[in-house]
Amino acid sequence: MKLLIYITLLLFFAMSIKESKVAVVTGSSSGIGYQTAILLARNGFSTFATMRSIEKSKNITEIAKKEKLPLQVNSLMLMMIP
Repeated sequence: MKLLIYITLLLFFAMSIKESKVAVVTGSSSGIGYQTAILLARNGFSTFATMRSIEKSKNITEIAKKEKLPLQVNSLMLMMIP
């Protein structure tokens, strides 16, 4: 239920952005998710970079600030409910 509320809030915020290109990227603290989030932001997407541990967001946050990218870092915890 918390995940659904969180995603709904992200989408509501995304709709308030005047740009038409919005991306939500999971696993953005490293690897493919990291590279994808940076690439999308550099190409004009308003990007929500999500990760489980916000402590790991230092690198992507520094790049976003330095390059003035449209990128917002969010912590996203997923749980499987049986």
